[in-house]
Amino acid sequence: MICRGCNIEFTTKRIGQLYHDRNCFLSSSVKSLTCPECGKKFNKTFSKQLCCSKQCAYKYRAKNQTKGIWVNCMECNKPIYRMASKLKKYNFCCHEHRAAYQRSDKNKDFGKGWKHTPEEINKIRLANLNRDYDIVFTKETREKLAKGARNKIWTEEARENARQSHLGKILPEKQKQKIREHAKYGNDNVMWGGDSVTNQAMHMWVIRHKGKATKCVDEGSSGSPCQGRFEWSNVDHKYRRILEDYSERCTRHHRNYDLIHGLTDPKGKNKRFFAKAGAFKRRAITIDGIINEFPKPNLNYL
Repeated sequence: MICRGCNIEFTTKRIGQLYHDRNCFLSSSVKSLTCPECGKKFNKTFSKQLCCSKQCAYKYRAKNQTKGIWVNCMECNKPIYRMASKLKKYNFCCHEHRAAYQRSDKNKDFGKGWKHTPEEINKIRLANLNRDYDIVFTKETREKLAKGARNKIWTEEARENARQSHLGKILPEKQKQKIREHAKYGNDNVMWGGDSVTNQAMHMWVIRHKGKATKCVDEGSSGSPCQGRFEWSNVDHKYRRILEDYSERCTRHHRNYDLIHGLTDPKGKNKRFFAKAGAFKRRAITIDGIINEFPKPNLNYL
């Protein structure tokens, strides 16, 4: 056979072979090119391709199809190509050189004031302590700031930056007292839910006023010391804002108290226990003092 690419004679190795090797096939059909930007050889994948990658294509198009100029980096004097829209008074090839130039003695006016000295920081802090914020932040300004805060998208990075900015921050006592005087508590607070809140929120309210449960009022009734987690147990499951209605109990006595007084229905292991009880009768004493017998155990449950 005669090679279609270079017109030399060769012996075919398979039916339908038209080129003597793969390089001849690529150079003839795929058309191997040299990137005009970086000089790298590549095989183009579409008919109008000129460069090996998008990055080289962007640079090549900017130099040949748009109008830009070459400028030198202010830090290393490296020539860099800038479009008219990207051209600035101070041009740098990378962010590291920008930061290095700002810190160096060569910088006379670029970015001055971006880093304060300890004396300037102390001066600014003292000025803010004596500032009357009622005059600086008017009602219109506060509404504008609140609207901007509501529309802000709090990403994980933004939350972490806000948390780091408040670490170690100490407010003056005068400002703390002012916050206490203008704070709204109880029914005056817009977040106040009264007694119509979830059990979790009510238990959090009890913990804030009485602290965490550390003991069990029924300890010793079972003959063994209480272990495990301690919780606040409500007397009737109405969850009113009455601190006397909450007692400290361990998890086991808390569940037994609710079962004995009919505050919860037997479930899981407790339900199987009552089904197996048979002749064993256990009385349920309600909050009103009325003694009720449990219904006859359902032995067919098992």
